[in-house]
Amino acid sequence: DCHDFALRRTVSETCVECHTARYEAFLTEWKTRFDEEAALISKRLKQIESGVASLPREGFLVRRAERLMREAREALDLVKQGRGAHHPEAAEALLVLARHRAKELLETVARQ
Repeated sequence: DCHDFALRRTVSETCVECHTARYEAFLTEWKTRFDEEAALISKRLKQIESGVASLPREGFLVRRAERLMREAREALDLVKQGRGAHHPEAAEALLVLARHRAKELLETVARQ
């Protein structure tokens, strides 16, 4: 019933049915941290976009940059959707992936 949005209950209200009330504090901390990290990575990717746009439209570098950008954004989207509520370890792994892809993007753009 965690996802029975027809009941219009908050996630934390639903969680305490199975978890202790302390879980709500952990959940709030996770969601806040994941939201903040995702926002920082999103901002970084936005800054990198201009470098990607300046790459020649043909060739290996632009294809690599577009793939890295897509993978970073997909990872961020998953974190934003789940907000770490069900699997904080998976959310953290996705954020690590997005950060790594952003770093690779910078290196790719710098090669031009």
